[in-house]
Amino acid sequence: MEGVRVSECCCIYPDGEKATVGRTETRRARKEHVCDECRETIKAGETYEHVTGCWDGEWATFKTCWFCLRIREDFFPCGWNHGCLVEDFIDCNGWDYRDFAWGRS
Repeated sequence: MEGVRVSECCCIYPDGEKATVGRTETRRARKEHVCDECRETIKAGETYEHVTGCWDGEWATFKTCWFCLRIREDFFPCGWNHGCLVEDFIDCNGWDYRDFAWGRS
């Protein structure tokens, strides 16, 4: 990831919309799940982030794989929307981190 610095974060979603009620947990998968960011499989035994909350009166749950969580923490520490990581990363950096992660380049 040469040439990309955390300080160049594009804070495109610090809209202040926080869950009125919410809970974030780190879990170890007992069964397969799909990451809400990269759409890759979170396999049984892998660690992932599980977020449940109520935004604008609607409940939602988001599962984020370990790799996407690291990308989000490193590149978007100032704000993001669940489910938009890949698109936002490409918009800000000009390349798709999934290509690097899974050798698709």
